[in-house]
Amino acid sequence: MCAKWAEPKKGYNPSFLFEGLERIKKINPEGQAGFQGVEFDDYFTVLLSSVEFTGRIPEVERQGILRAALFSVAQQGKLTQDAVLKQVSANEVAYLRQPIKPFVLLSSLSVHYHDEIKSSSLGDVKITLTPNLPKGFSQQAVVERAQRMVHGDLPDDYSYVRVEVSARSIFEAAEQALDSLDLLRGIWNYLSNRRHHLRWSTSRREPINTVMLGPIHTLHKPGGEIASDTYWYEPDYAGPAPSFRFMDQIDAFRKEERLIRNRLTRHRYRVAVEDLIKAYTRALDTRDYKSAFISLWSVLERLTNTEQARYDVTIRRASFLLDDEAFHRQILNHLRDHRNRAVHIGETINEIETILYQLKRYVEVALGFHISNFQDFSTIAEAASFMDLPCSVDELKRKTILYKKAIRFRE
Repeated sequence: MCAKWAEPKKGYNPSFLFEGLERIKKINPEGQAGFQGVEFDDYFTVLLSSVEFTGRIPEVERQGILRAALFSVAQQGKLTQDAVLKQVSANEVAYLRQPIKPFVLLSSLSVHYHDEIKSSSLGDVKITLTPNLPKGFSQQAVVERAQRMVHGDLPDDYSYVRVEVSARSIFEAAEQALDSLDLLRGIWNYLSNRRHHLRWSTSRREPINTVMLGPIHTLHKPGGEIASDTYWYEPDYAGPAPSFRFMDQIDAFRKEERLIRNRLTRHRYRVAVEDLIKAYTRALDTRDYKSAFISLWSVLERLTNTEQARYDVTIRRASFLLDDEAFHRQILNHLRDHRNRAVHIGETINEIETILYQLKRYVEVALGFHISNFQDFSTIAEAASFMDLPCSVDELKRKTILYKKAIRFRE
């Protein structure tokens, strides 16, 4: 089997869920299975969370695989844990055996076009920017329908961007393309954002990020023809963001970008670091600074491998990466307090922009640590254990002597 049920420690009980589904199952006169009542959606969403699929299958496809399995097994007989998992696995294998086809996602980025940023490659994915709509491509029919979902005027000074991918379905193609775009602009935003340590907004708040996605994304065949009437859009879009200008720093900027991409190519836990870069940039896409702050603290927990640990471990590991560790522990402790009040009490944070920029600095330091030490550790957990070491050089030397003595003792 490919798919499997989540470990019992996660708290899911598929057998209990199937007992409930069996109670609301109905067979119509034509012999077709169905489910009665609104409870089906509750059972379905929980079951979806309790199934672990192979690889990165898009959520829409996972939903289709599970839904088809439930109705197929229900029509054949009793819904059981083993029968449904067997059918889910069969559906998953059928999906993974579909032929790979080329697609092009067409979107836009909040950057002023420059020849130096025209093209980039991330693995097998090619990303191309143009100042105008590419020849043979049109979004007009789709945009007319999609505009009712977009809150705000469409941008008129963004660059067009094409993302060439190969995928089994339109949903896989879109997810792969948008992930690649988020990785590229995650690198660009990291390089741009880390230069700014503080900001006070005197008018409408703008996202911290300088490189934002356009509001509407469409999927095309390689020649430009629309591949699907389905479109994708940014639900939080509230109007154009200021377009980023590379200005005179373009050569240095691209050099730093290539250095990061080269390190990622050789990184020993590449997927994890790329996911963190994407999480970092997505956290700073919003104009809601409180939401950005909460999301960014979660990124810091992932960077320090403390998602299931106490806050003091997060603070200790994050402060290890900076000089004057005692001072930074104080700042991180104050940020932790704000995070707790924002989450548990729903308290409004005064000076939220200042506090968000403080947290951003620690996240960028930790992210830079993982990017730079691309050959030193095998996993995030191993890198995080390095952060548990003493900050004092004298203490490190003393422990080194003890470890050497312990090795001689055991040998």
